[in-house]
Amino acid sequence: MQQLPRTEGLPDNVIDELRKVWQRSSEECCALAELLHSLESDSERWFLVNFVNRFPERYHPVNQVALTGNAYGAIVDVVPQEKLHVGSSFWRPDFTIHVQPLGGKRSHFCVELNGYQFHHATEAQVRRDYEKYRAFSCAGVVLLPYSSSELLDNPRSVAGDVDLQIRKRARQVMGAA
Repeated sequence: MQQLPRTEGLPDNVIDELRKVWQRSSEECCALAELLHSLESDSERWFLVNFVNRFPERYHPVNQVALTGNAYGAIVDVVPQEKLHVGSSFWRPDFTIHVQPLGGKRSHFCVELNGYQFHHATEAQVRRDYEKYRAFSCAGVVLLPYSSSELLDNPRSVAGDVDLQIRKRARQVMGAA
């Protein structure tokens, strides 16, 4: 029997979720493991593996750069740490989710996971986050922020929120209400 792909350095809860992917597809599991290793934080890893497991029929890791899927009549790409020009600055939200309905206009929204280490350890980090939220809001870009504890306590709810936003965007972009 084959073994799970490289998992050293991944938290136990992420490895447990990765095993669920392995049961469906060893190829997808290997791609997802590589993608998880490329992420900056355990919160990002926890979000992504739970998102894949919550909706296994919709989203699949394609390489170590992105997740892709077909949901609600749209192609969906989930890209970690994508550099975006918003307002007068460049930002790297934790995840940018692109929604491209077939025959429709591509749009995106972002997910931000706010853990202590990268977001609340210093006053400067907190100020930078508020600056980011204002820039995204003024530019009309939806940014869904979650605390690390919120994600750890209820990852299915967070994944559900993101999937709901994908569904709404797919319908808006296609012109449906």
